[in-house]
Amino acid sequence: MASHEMKTKVAGVTFPDPKSGRDRQEIISRYVRAGNKLKLKLEKNAHAEGGAAVAVWLQRGCVRRRRFHIGYLSEERKWEIIPALQRGMSYTAMVSDVTGGTRQHSTHGVNIVIRWSD
Repeated sequence: MASHEMKTKVAGVTFPDPKSGRDRQEIISRYVRAGNKLKLKLEKNAHAEGGAAVAVWLQRGCVRRRRFHIGYLSEERKWEIIPALQRGMSYTAMVSDVTGGTRQHSTHGVNIVIRWSD
């Protein structure tokens, strides 16, 4: 069984969530922290290369769960994990760092690490 690790940035963090209209920058500023666990969701997407996208979700709370769609894996990196997601392989995904949010770099970015075996 081979182990894999991917370190990457979440793409699309400057765009609002198309379904809810929520501002992803506000969500990241308020809720996203290093160490947060993430969920990945394989989506059919006619606008994405190959018709597939991997959405990145933050889930907060144990009792009253709130989920926030914070972006996607990039077109270049998504193909590394799509086969594992299609096969239902287990994975862990977490925020490694939140960048920006300063006077010089006001836009927030989210760095993540994903680990899986196949």
